[in-house]
Amino acid sequence: MKCKFLKHHGSIFLLLSVFIIFNLSCSKEGDKIELEYGMATDIDGNSYKTIQIGDQIWMAENLKTTTYNDGTPISEISNDSLWSIDALGAYCWYENDSLNAEHNGALYNWYAVATEKLCPVGWHVPTEDEWLELYHTLRSMGCYKLNSSGWNYRDLESLDFNCQGILNGWRYVASYNINEFSDLGEMGAFWLDREYAERFAGAAIISKSKFRYEGGWQKNCGFSIRCIKD
Repeated sequence: MKCKFLKHHGSIFLLLSVFIIFNLSCSKEGDKIELEYGMATDIDGNSYKTIQIGDQIWMAENLKTTTYNDGTPISEISNDSLWSIDALGAYCWYENDSLNAEHNGALYNWYAVATEKLCPVGWHVPTEDEWLELYHTLRSMGCYKLNSSGWNYRDLESLDFNCQGILNGWRYVASYNINEFSDLGEMGAFWLDREYAERFAGAAIISKSKFRYEGGWQKNCGFSIRCIKD
């Protein structure tokens, strides 16, 4: 009797497990189907997925152009001393390794943002108010929430959900003109189109579960860019 009882209930458990897995799979597929991506192209010919969230249309990938939208090349600076003093606009790859370009995009100093020529024509670096609108639309903005909204196409593409494309790390200026790359996989820093002082500008800082604004970042830091449609 005991064996029959276990066999009977074991069969029910197996059927329930299959049912749950099937439904979770269908939900995940359904979520993917519901996200409708557009496309944008920069002057270098790089293509980016775009996504509408509320009334806004964002790029769903980080910018990686090496050319301003008027055709002027952006300086690539790997040398620490030159990066520390540049005030004309520059970019680099994380740890100066171009293999990081595909998924993480480029890191730009704020002087490149100040040209207002970083994003493709018809797009721009978001303001603080535009970031706040995104925050209020999603009601939260840690990287997991951003992933589920479609804002981070790379994670949906791979189904890894490890926040690749958001937690890109950054380049900061330490003492004696020494630059360091830090926080890959832990934090993402995205420039705002807002200057706070002669040497400082604002950025949106994103971790796995949190989001905040900070206005005291040195303009020579290297941060990521997400463009938003005009």
